Amino acid sequence: MLRLPHDDALIDIMQRLNDLQPDSLVADTSVALALAEEQIAAHLQIGPQALICTSLTLSDVDRRRLRDAFGVAPRCVLGSPETGALGAECGMSPGVHLDEDLAIVETVDEANRPVPTGEPGAKILVTVLFSRTVPLIRYELAEPARLLDGPCPCGRDTPRLDRLGDACD
Repeated sequence: MLRLPHDDALIDIMQRLNDLQPDSLVADTSVALALAEEQIAAHLQIGPQALICTSLTLSDVDRRRLRDAFGVAPRCVLGSPETGALGAECGMSPGVHLDEDLAIVETVDEANRPVPTGEPGAKILVTVLFSRTVPLIRYELAEPARLLDGPCPCGRDTPRLDRLGDACD
């Protein structure tokens, strides 16, 4: 694994990626989109088998741009610097599979009252289960979402969260 700081010069990042020819690419959404432009312009020439975007959600336009550039459908990871990764898309259906062993994720209304599964919530509250030094209890992520009901076609039975607005779906 090669970790490249996102604040390195884009030309340096591209050179290292061209040299490495990674099987997978995990990047902040804004960095992935900048790399996609360079891939389309043929300054970057990599063929990852997996593309994971973090930080921002993907619009349909951005999702198509990344797929066109890298030849693989991007997947989103839900999380924040404070909470870490909370789950990821499976690619077979809308929503993010939540990692229940890492955090408790609640969808709530504006007054932090839980909303029923399937109903839209105003925001997400996260209780992190793995941090022993900095406990986060009902940490607010100001992003509208809803918990999805029913099984996922992929077969996983973990809860799924559908992000609303500029959704990652």
